[in-house]
Amino acid sequence: MEMDLRTLFRKQHELNRRIIKQQGLQEDLTENQKLALLVELGELANEWRGFKVWRSDRSPRRLEMLEEYIDCLHFFASTGLMLKVDPGAVEMRAIRLEDTISQFRELFQIIAGMETAEDWEGAFRLFLGLGGMLGLTQVEIEAAHARKHQINYQRLGEEG
Repeated sequence: MEMDLRTLFRKQHELNRRIIKQQGLQEDLTENQKLALLVELGELANEWRGFKVWRSDRSPRRLEMLEEYIDCLHFFASTGLMLKVDPGAVEMRAIRLEDTISQFRELFQIIAGMETAEDWEGAFRLFLGLGGMLGLTQVEIEAAHARKHQINYQRLGEEG
């Protein structure tokens, strides 16, 4: 089973449309979305904890990692929409580097400089690889995404 990017993009487009309308936003939000993605990726690394050599307990916090991974997924979809990525043309093949720290570092670098649909695809394929390296399954990613998507709509209702 692989992620259905068309559905992911469609759902994110509708959510973004509601947020933009509710907040009265008009400016180009691409840079905001890229920064949000970098922040969420940092939060994911923080929950993974593998780089924290100064701690005696470096074991990953699995549920928190899954939540942060889903937050990243939302911002990947948003940036993909803004960079005009064709979800049907994306090669859904995960890229895995030699270790998890290298995977995170490469993702940070690519996302920071992401300007094109091709850049986005390279970053997304690394992100897919990272999910596997962290032990996250497609089934749990899809279930967590559905839950978080619903929470995001509930938040909009509370604000409106």
